[in-house]
Amino acid sequence: MSHITSSLGVITDLDCVEVILPKFPKLKLHRNQKTYPWYGSWADDFDTEAAAYHRGIDVSQYGHCDHSLELEGCKYGIGLTKRKDGEGWSLVWDLWGQGRRIEEYLGQDAGAFMAEYEAEYMRRYGLAAGYITNSTEDENYITVEMSKL
Repeated sequence: MSHITSSLGVITDLDCVEVILPKFPKLKLHRNQKTYPWYGSWADDFDTEAAAYHRGIDVSQYGHCDHSLELEGCKYGIGLTKRKDGEGWSLVWDLWGQGRRIEEYLGQDAGAFMAEYEAEYMRRYGLAAGYITNSTEDENYITVEMSKL
């Protein structure tokens, strides 16, 4: 079985990924790794809206990536795979079997990971554009406020 899904969010800055990794201590980034472990073949047996091909990842790219994330203790990995629209990378992984650990760790659709990434991205580029940033977190949200210097 292969149930390849992808994040709803898009990653455009690997340095922001590096900065948030301490918040996900079981993850390790492998820059320029061109494959990630998954079931190994697409069985065309997953057609929900969460299927990666519905989110801009070509089926021929399953198992292939530009960079990868390894989750400690998980047989399957996470690819940072170039999107068909050319807008950065999506996190792509196999949800089947051990792949469920990935979603448990990153949140549904990698939501917890993407929230941290997006907050870091806003902080980084807000500062570069001359804004002061202040962020707060609660159990459901990360809020990044910006004000001009």
